[in-house]
Amino acid sequence: MTRWRTLPTHVACCALALTVLVGCSQPSSGAPTQSSSIPTTRLSGTPATRPTSTPSAPDVTTEQALAYTKIMTELTDFLDAWKTKGYADASKAYLAPDLQPTSADGVLVLASGRVATLRPDEWTSKDLFVVYVDFDLTFAGNVGAWGNGRSSRFVTATARTGPIPYVLDFATGR
Repeated sequence: MTRWRTLPTHVACCALALTVLVGCSQPSSGAPTQSSSIPTTRLSGTPATRPTSTPSAPDVTTEQALAYTKIMTELTDFLDAWKTKGYADASKAYLAPDLQPTSADGVLVLASGRVATLRPDEWTSKDLFVVYVDFDLTFAGNVGAWGNGRSSRFVTATARTGPIPYVLDFATGR
């Protein structure tokens, strides 16, 4: 039963990897592409904006595609853990220590969440890279700096040992 329940996630991850490989295999003109300047909010509540331009994506290697597939799966698993176990438990398992709550006060309750889009941003290695993620979230009660609906974050993935491949660090700007 569990294997069949995770099948859509694996199919989505494979589709993402193929999309990244196909979409990024076209020659780059070198000109930046425009993205909208939608205001967002930092986790701390300080206003921030999305970048107004991002460079064209370079060719994606097989190593990168595999890493992006892993991070997509991990982000989906993080949202599932947040919804079922609560933010405190999910953050201990997946997030960098500075993103973990220090008390139960003001912890957000996720009613539903999914990764809407994931785009490569900065690549250092398979052990350290950044992706830009659009989440689609719904909260029960307080929404905090995330808000209901579309919420975009830069996610830094740092490799670690164990069953969860990366430590995640969220930011709305760089």
